[in-house]
Amino acid sequence: MARSSRPKLTSEIVEDEEALTLAIDAFIKENPELLRHRRLIARLHRDLRRLLRDDHYREVLHLDDAHVDLAADLAHEVTRWAFAAGIRTAKRSGGRRG
Repeated sequence: MARSSRPKLTSEIVEDEEALTLAIDAFIKENPELLRHRRLIARLHRDLRRLLRDDHYREVLHLDDAHVDLAADLAHEVTRWAFAAGIRTAKRSGGRRG
C-alpha cells in the first residue's frame, strides 16, 4: 500500500496559511471521491463554456471563484477546529452522510 503524502498536522502547519493549504491539498489529491467531484466540475465548466457568450461565462467564473474562496476558507477553519479538538491526521470518510 502506498504511503500517504499527507503531513501530520502540527501547530506550525496550522498557524501557517501556506503550509496549511499544502496539507489540505495533499489530503484532497489522495481522496478519490473529491477527485471525482473535481472532474465533474471541470466537465461542467467545459459544457458551460460552449453554451455561453464570453461575457456571461466571465460572470460564471466570478461566481465559481467566490465558491472556491469560500470552500478554501471553510477547509482552513474546519482543519483548525479539528486540530484544536486534538485531531492530527485525516481519515478518509466512506462518503457523504446525511
